[in-house]
Amino acid sequence: MRDKQPQDFIGSVTELKLITEKILEGQTKMQKDIHEIKMSLFDPDSGLYVRVYKNTGFRLTASKWLWVLTTGLIMTLLHGFIRYVLK
Repeated sequence: MRDKQPQDFIGSVTELKLITEKILEGQTKMQKDIHEIKMSLFDPDSGLYVRVYKNTGFRLTASKWLWVLTTGLIMTLLHGFIRYVLK
């Protein structure tokens, strides 16, 4: 019985080593995945935040021009209507 105890201990240590190696592989893969996610979000050239910021800037600029064009169209129509009424 005493001879079996060291073998059981060695088998348990070997099993723990295999489990630890699998955990380490999983953590390494998870770190790579997290790095890729971070790069797709925070990349200064093509990340998600940069694209959202550019889209927001475009929408603000487009909104300003839309107001300018709408005001110009309304003024042109109003000017034509007034000229037509005053004739």
